Amino acid sequence: MLGLALVGGAVVVFASDDAVRAATVTAAGATREDPVPLGSRVDGTDWRVVVHSVAPVEADSRGQGAAPGKVLLQVRLTAVALGVEVPGLGPWASLAFVSPDGGTVGVGGGSSVFVPVDVFRARDRVSMGASLTGDTILEVPADWQDGVLAVSPGGDPAFVAVS
Repeated sequence: MLGLALVGGAVVVFASDDAVRAATVTAAGATREDPVPLGSRVDGTDWRVVVHSVAPVEADSRGQGAAPGKVLLQVRLTAVALGVEVPGLGPWASLAFVSPDGGTVGVGGGSSVFVPVDVFRARDRVSMGASLTGDTILEVPADWQDGVLAVSPGGDPAFVAVS
């Protein structure tokens, strides 16, 4: 069964074998306290984003590690073009880590820009129905397990659990 949740201007779709759970989580992802699980679809008008996994890594593809007191998180995601086809259009979706106190860290918001081996190529051209999959790395506080990801393929963000 698929569950749907309206989160700001986005529809979050998630897979569930439990029909009761799917029917009762209509507000899932609308707040940091009630994030959707990894693997959930976050749909905007023109883009769908799925965060597949989140894992700490020691270093990026260039051997750079995190600053003291920080951790590098590698986030695996897919963006699918849903809207009107525009030649040369790259994925329009934002991704940020949100700590329990509400602080946010976006891509490139740490001490350096970190490059994963299988980089998410946000500037690649994508035709309607096509998708891009890859990784991005965020430098986040060491207590990252208590945070969430804010994912926005346009409109208000949906919050996605990090584990």
